[in-house]
Amino acid sequence: MNITPLAEQKIDQTLADSEYLRVEVNGGGCSGFTVGLAKVSGTEDNDIWLRENVVIDTTSEGYL
Repeated sequence: MNITPLAEQKIDQTLADSEYLRVEVNGGGCSGFTVGLAKVSGTEDNDIWLRENVVIDTTSEGYL
């Protein structure tokens, strides 16, 4: 997954120092999946780091 420079700027503007952006794929929607974005205060041990403040779980990473 690529994060554009403009998206990086918006992420940095939106998150506080102790927050992370979690990207996740969930069941539902017309194609059977939806992509979710959430501000979270912590990360999980098995998270994959897309950048210093953006994480994705291993299952969601397989879909994206």
